[in-house]
Amino acid sequence: MNIINIGTWNLESDDSDANFLANQILENNLFKYDIWGFSEVKNKKVLDILTQTFTNHSGNKFSYFIGDTKNNDKLGIVYNTEKYELLKAGEIDTTDLGNPNHRDTLLGYFKQIESGKDFTIAVNHLARGNRESRLEQVKIFNLWSIEEIKKGNLIFAIGDYNFDWDIKLKKGNRSFDTFMAYNIYDWIMPEELIATNLHKKYNSILDFIFYADPNETIVEATSHILLKDISKDTPWGSDHRPVIASIKVQE
Repeated sequence: MNIINIGTWNLESDDSDANFLANQILENNLFKYDIWGFSEVKNKKVLDILTQTFTNHSGNKFSYFIGDTKNNDKLGIVYNTEKYELLKAGEIDTTDLGNPNHRDTLLGYFKQIESGKDFTIAVNHLARGNRESRLEQVKIFNLWSIEEIKKGNLIFAIGDYNFDWDIKLKKGNRSFDTFMAYNIYDWIMPEELIATNLHKKYNSILDFIFYADPNETIVEATSHILLKDISKDTPWGSDHRPVIASIKVQE
């Protein structure tokens, strides 16, 4: 049985310190997870620092690539090069809707070296303030996903989706409903549900790990929201909590 360990975290690019985030990675053993999709990455320097932390404390070499978004809210993927081969990196170049304040989906096509298992990591950070834009991004991403699963591709869709899944009401916004209505993705729901953002006004989940498994190879998947003891935003930490998942896949 193969295990794929992945994580996602919004780093709050305009109000966090990379060295503080690196220390959180160390203190919480986040380096044990082999592939990370980060959103709100300020620049390459941030990923240089985080990638070095993963490498120094995991015993494995990590590398990264970053999206082409021109602003400081970039997407990035950090991965363990000794366990995963990057076959191709790219973007869905229409999910930014032609708006420089939005981001194209960042894609990493990987092969697990030990098992030979291929899969795709798709990192999204959908629009926050404009509901109609977010809904359009969902539709574009799902249409891309349909074509991928026709090819039999296993996809992990991760990132900050701004779906406002209310923990008390157990309901997301219209974009969440539309996303799930396509019946492409399953949500790896965390075992303990707490807000993934630190704004007291919102008791909701914004950050998700989904999967599309057209060949039904996933046997078990578990997820957790971390940094539960962090209760408020600070000038050096992120205003989001990281989300991790462990996925058991048939050989």
